[in-house]
Order: sequence, then structure tokens, then C-alpha cells
Amino acid sequence: MNQLARVSSAADRAGITVACLGADDALQRHGAAWRGLAQRLDAMFFKWPAVYDAWRLTCSEGAEPGVLLAWKQGQLIGVLPVMRARMRRGPGFVPHIDYGPFDSALVPGGRRLFPVRQISSVVSWCATWLRPSLLAEPELRGAVIRALCLHLANQAQIDQIVLPVREEEQAVWLDGLRAAGLAPWVHQLRRKVLTLERLAPFDAIVAKQNKRYRQNVRRARAAAAEAGIRFETRVGWQQVAPEMDALSQLAAESWKGQGAADGRVVIPFDARQRAFFERALSAGEPGIEPVLSLGLTRDGVVSALLSARHGETLTALLTFRNDRYPKASAGLLAIGAGIDWGADHGLRRFDLNSTQDWTRHLSDSSHMLVNVCAFLPTPRGRAYDLIARTRRRWEAPGNATA
Repeated sequence: MNQLARVSSAADRAGITVACLGADDALQRHGAAWRGLAQRLDAMFFKWPAVYDAWRLTCSEGAEPGVLLAWKQGQLIGVLPVMRARMRRGPGFVPHIDYGPFDSALVPGGRRLFPVRQISSVVSWCATWLRPSLLAEPELRGAVIRALCLHLANQAQIDQIVLPVREEEQAVWLDGLRAAGLAPWVHQLRRKVLTLERLAPFDAIVAKQNKRYRQNVRRARAAAAEAGIRFETRVGWQQVAPEMDALSQLAAESWKGQGAADGRVVIPFDARQRAFFERALSAGEPGIEPVLSLGLTRDGVVSALLSARHGETLTALLTFRNDRYPKASAGLLAIGAGIDWGADHGLRRFDLNSTQDWTRHLSDSSHMLVNVCAFLPTPRGRAYDLIARTRRRWEAPGNATA
């Protein structure tokens, strides 16, 4: 078995033990405890073992998936999916999109001269997995982060650590890496993730917006009624599975299927992405249930929101619309149908899983993501550290902090 499958451990002053396991080993030996932790903490969708398993089987090409697990007194208290990969970087040595080779095609052209052996937490645009994924007991989270940093700093055959984290938590990661003998820095991603923490009916959300937004929604509803668009919701894999072909057809008709001309990153709903969601949502993971809200006419599907219910949360995964009825804003109204379904079923949160500015009207909470990076003291790591430091000196103030 390769490096990630070799178990090593370290303990910090809090008595926390960390092990790095290969994906198969982690899921087979500790999947039940991982699932129990996710259920107890009402974890976000991407922190569940079935979702990680689906990702590593469908979207992890070119990377070596693994899992960092943290215990205290024999109890699992922290889980961080990670991946090793050989990447090519420019002189800044920071990813914005391509954390793994499977997403390299999404990055615009540029000079990437330097081969880097990297370990990072999982970020995968194909899987819409764009956020930090540490699952940890809240009261022990800081101690878990410090223990993970100590372990990461002792990785073999690695030049660089890359960790996308919430901005408000960056200081804990920086302190942990410094305590482990590294010299980390922060790369500002300027990526804002939006959430509706207090889920309410769609009408109540719209009522809080400005006059223009309210008028736009009223006009969209009138146009949808005139076009004969109705909105229905399918719940559970048995109801969702028969609609996957229609979802693929809608995706091909959408602007995402046609590609973007304005520089936006477009993730095609291809065989790889479909396989990920089918595996993740059909796995029968206790506590996860697929929900599909559809905009329908006599001619077929015109919009869709694929989401997942888990605990008290509904997480948006995919949204598509075609332009058959542009005045109807069928994509927004499909999201509204999903929000109403969640409110009707007593859910507390709607995770928009979005960094798109147009969804800000639907959110009441946001947080910024940053990359926390550090080089390990390998010969290449030391050389790259010097290059990266020189590059940061030439960057505008505030773009990176030591």
C-alpha cells in the first residue's frame, strides 16, 4: 500500500492521537464511527463518509485519497479527508481551482513550471465540494486542528501543504503549523460561501428583499403561470432516480451545458459528475435523502434543483434551467420550491452551497475562505519557499500575509 495507507500517529498535549489511513481502510474500519460523528454534529453534506466514498470512486482521478482521523481516549473526535497529488504550480504556489489534477482542465492557461508533491484537504469542483471539510467535536476543534497540523508537518515525500479553511479559523491553523516547525502563509481566495441559516418559506424570504427584487419574483411567477410551468418535488432515491436522464438533458440545454463566454468556471454535468451524485445519493447513507425540485411543462423539464436533506439541513447540489421561458426565472422558482419543501418539513437550514453573487438575496449568512499553505523542509520545499516568498513581496499589500 502507498504512503497514505501507512498508519502513523502523533499526540499533542490534549492527548489526541492522529492516524492517516487509506480510503478503503478508513471507511471499512471507521465508517460507522465517522457516520455517527456526522449525525451527532448535523454535519454538512460533504463531511459524510458515503459522500467521500462516492467522490474517491468517481472524481479523484490523479490524486491519492486518504483520511486523517483523530481520537481521544478511544473515541473518534475528528475526521479530515485529504489527498496527495503531484501538481504543477506557478511561482505563487497557490491553487484557486485546481487543488487536484482532476480539475486542472478548468484552469486557464499560464506558466506552471514547478512540480510539487502536495497534500491538501479535498476540494473538487466536479463534486461541488468547494469548502473545508474538517469534521470535529466543537469543544475540541482547536486541539484537533493542532494535532492535525503536527501530523501534516511530518508527512513523508511531500513538499507542500494546502488547506482551504474558513477565514475566522485561519489563525488556529497558522498557529498549529508554526508550532509544528513550519512557516505558513495565507492566500486570500476571496471566495464567499453563502448559507440561509434560518430557513423560512420562500415568500417570507422574498418579502425581506428590496422592491425591485419583489417585483421581479412576482413577474416571474406570472410568466411561469402563463407558460403553464408547475413545480413538483421528488423525495428519496426511488423517486429521484427515474428523473436523472431528464436532468442530464436539461443540463445539456442550460447555459452550463453550452459553456460560459464571460469567464465563469463551468462544470459540465458529464458522466463523471452524474456518477458522483448517483453514488452519493443512492448509497442508502442513514440520514441522507435526495430531494429534486422540478419545473415542469407539458413539454418536459425546464428547471431543476437537486439537493440533499441531512439532519436539519437541506443542501443545494445542482441547479439547471433552459431558456425556453426566460421571463419565468424557472431556475429561481425551482430553488424557491426546494426552500418551501424544506420549510414545510421542519428543516432549520438551507445550505446554498454557493459562491454566486445572485444567490445573496436568499442567504442570511456568509463566510470567506482562504488557503493556508506551508512548505515542508524538503530540498524542493525550501527552494519553493524562497521563490514563493519573493513572489509575495512583489504582490500588492494584503494579498498574502506571512
